[in-house]
Amino acid sequence: MADVSGLKRGKILVGGSSSAASSFLPVAVQTFKSKHPGIEVVLKIERSESLERKLIEGELDAAIMGRHPRSPVLKAQSYREDEIVAIAPPHHPLVKRRSVPLNLVARQPLIANGTDSYVRQLVEKRFAELGLPYVPALEVTDQMSGEAIKSAVASGLGIGFITKCHVLSELRAGKLAALKVPDLKLKRTMYFVVHKKRQSSLLIRTFVGFLKTAEPPRES
Repeated sequence: MADVSGLKRGKILVGGSSSAASSFLPVAVQTFKSKHPGIEVVLKIERSESLERKLIEGELDAAIMGRHPRSPVLKAQSYREDEIVAIAPPHHPLVKRRSVPLNLVARQPLIANGTDSYVRQLVEKRFAELGLPYVPALEVTDQMSGEAIKSAVASGLGIGFITKCHVLSELRAGKLAALKVPDLKLKRTMYFVVHKKRQSSLLIRTFVGFLKTAEPPRES
């Protein structure tokens, strides 16, 4: 007990959605472990629905989720907001345009997440608000759908929609490009989530506190 309270030893099970896992969470976990070498951190990547269930059942100690949890036994704190962007191959003709109307994007082949994806739900809602059809040419439903969407877009199969933090490295490397779509206007909030009965744990509080102070990824 003394070792755990002093953060010399211990284990924490952390969950992350695919967007968090592909951008900042693995680096943050490694940095935390370097500061607390006696603490074992196990990172599990799942969809938000699965993360919520595992938090409730005690299979995870904390998670970063891409939507607010539904269960009242979980406590969520807003962590950061990130833009949802339309991505295209770097040589796509729309990339050169200073402004791309969403109705023009709607005429392109669209690559979409599965219908249970929160990003897809937000994008579909925005299309509907503007009276535009949303008819995907390709639908990706696997757990790591973000990676599949990036690969499909890079291969020239169409335009995709993705959380910007998920694609920063590809944008910086010039492998993908973000279209300038002023009327998209979508952001996604990520949340720290813990079980209310376990939120007083010093280990969990220390880890969550560390993530709050960790520098989030930014576009260069």
